[in-house]
Amino acid sequence: MEFNSSPEPTIGVEIELQLIDRTSFDLKNIAPLLLKSISPSFQGRIKEEFLQSMIELNTGICSTVMEVERDLRESLKYLEERLAPLDATFYSSSLHPFARVKHQRITLNPRYSRIMDDLQIVGRRFISQGLHVHIGIDDPEKAIRVNNTIRIYLPLLLALTTSSPFYEGEYTGLYSYRTKLYDALPRAGMPDSFENWDEYKRVVALLKKGGNAFDAALAAGFAATVAEPILASLGGGGFLLAHVASTGEDILFDFFVNSPGRGRVDPVKPKLIPVEVRFRSKVQVFYIGEGAVAVPGVLEGFIHFYQRLCSMDIGDIVAPALRYLEEGVPVNDIQAYLTDLLEPILTYSGYGRDIYGERGKGMHNPLLREFLSLRSPDRWIARYREAVEDMERDGLWKGVLTYRDIEEYEVAERRPLIVPYRGHEVATNPPPAFGGSLLEGALTYLNGKELSSMGTEEAWLTKVRAMEMMQRLKNGSGGTTHISVMDIEGNAVSMTISNGSNSGCFLGNTGIMLNNMMGEDDLHPGGFYSLPVGVRVPSMMSPSFIRSGGDIHAVFGSGGSKRIRSAMLQVIVNLIDEAMDVRNAVEAPRVHLCDDGVVQIEPGLDERSISMIDKHYPVNLWAKKDMYFGGVHTVMGDLTGWGDSRRSGVFKRVD
Repeated sequence: MEFNSSPEPTIGVEIELQLIDRTSFDLKNIAPLLLKSISPSFQGRIKEEFLQSMIELNTGICSTVMEVERDLRESLKYLEERLAPLDATFYSSSLHPFARVKHQRITLNPRYSRIMDDLQIVGRRFISQGLHVHIGIDDPEKAIRVNNTIRIYLPLLLALTTSSPFYEGEYTGLYSYRTKLYDALPRAGMPDSFENWDEYKRVVALLKKGGNAFDAALAAGFAATVAEPILASLGGGGFLLAHVASTGEDILFDFFVNSPGRGRVDPVKPKLIPVEVRFRSKVQVFYIGEGAVAVPGVLEGFIHFYQRLCSMDIGDIVAPALRYLEEGVPVNDIQAYLTDLLEPILTYSGYGRDIYGERGKGMHNPLLREFLSLRSPDRWIARYREAVEDMERDGLWKGVLTYRDIEEYEVAERRPLIVPYRGHEVATNPPPAFGGSLLEGALTYLNGKELSSMGTEEAWLTKVRAMEMMQRLKNGSGGTTHISVMDIEGNAVSMTISNGSNSGCFLGNTGIMLNNMMGEDDLHPGGFYSLPVGVRVPSMMSPSFIRSGGDIHAVFGSGGSKRIRSAMLQVIVNLIDEAMDVRNAVEAPRVHLCDDGVVQIEPGLDERSISMIDKHYPVNLWAKKDMYFGGVHTVMGDLTGWGDSRRSGVFKRVD
């Protein structure tokens, strides 16, 4: 992909104008008639647009803003003269205040016909106009820097365009209804930032390959095991809730961990090594080592999902993960915090000390890079099983996991649990996982309460009471990663994967860190290794959808160990009961009721609500927002979304 450079800085402007009747000021479908009267010298400057009640006016390639102004003045004067015989004039506004959509005619042009085929009713609603400014830049890297910088100012520029409070003669109650119209367009919105021109080219190349929400989710899953190795690993477990738009089917893919030990003749007494993990305001004990390893499911789950629903080549899907492994992953603040938090676990083995012991070089994992470079599900499975077989044969493995555990592991497909809530449906993780059932209990409790009629402090206390309902069944997972994806076809994916807090042990020469799910006390309320061999370990993870009127309203889920249930409950309430937009629903302050009955409270909660909770429960006030309270990453049905800042979440819309 070549950059179309401009040796000198240049500027050009396109402005879309409405054609209106001089008397009624209504839009007038006269563009075809007008364009017939345009002289050859202006035919390249005055052009047809999407609607016959609009035209587009272009300047030439100019060197200065003054030159642009002279060009526009000349064209506007000529246009005014040509419109006079048609008893019309032009009007420049982001949105006509009272014109009716049904009265507008689409310009007869194959390009506009294709657009209408794609957008349907969304396209028919558009009676808006815009202004486009084109800047010529000499260097591609400079163009990327300009793009990244101007993003800061776009919200301010948007605030200056609050000129469309009316639509089809109705007062919308919004300063800029045009902005809400554009939210429905698949290629509208804030542009992404890019590290450099090469990254931009890679993104464009990937988009040209096509794909869908399923491909994107799986690519993000592989990338997460590289970019967030402390939270996600091919040696862990997870769940993926998929909505297939073409059939309307919802499928829950269960690839969580199994209890190990199939085929063992002589029982092994597992050794669990306790490690204290100190969050900013809370201490939690995890157990690691070979004895803490459960039967992994992520690699098998990814491959099963790929074969069921994905459309792209596996090499293209895994390409971003391989690129991160080749270039190294810069360590951001949250990753540095996690690395410090879990250092005793991450550096438990020699290989762990090699890849996590040196700071400042970014994260790298040469053995995982070699493994993923096989680019083949069959070769991955063969290498994966071979590594387990070698460990067993050499007699160096002191854990309970066996080759037969790996060989007989199966991904399960289940129907999601459906929970009615205030005219909506929450589709979530069914048994044998506990997370969805706990949400069901809390939402059923809240269904009997009218939060909207309560004062703020009473509503907060009621939400804590709902968390107390969930305490009756307590389960969780350690470090988790959540990914939410939706595409324009309506396909949706909510995926949560976890490696617990990591066992500190790697699987042979694969570079895959193994989980410590057999050492997570919340997963084993009956005691460690109390589960029968070969059964699914219960989990709190709850990838979910909210449905409204049969359509997907929100795709969401959370990481956060024991806090998953409370984080998701609060976001559901924020979206439905409080009618918050997605950003505020995710970023609003949270509380969490601990096993010991203490309510952990994030900063931002009002003093009266804190006082109300404090009358009924002991409280612990946090000085700042923290990943302890989960990370609910959310995509809405209109393709807006938000990544939870507590876990450095990112939302990107790719058009």
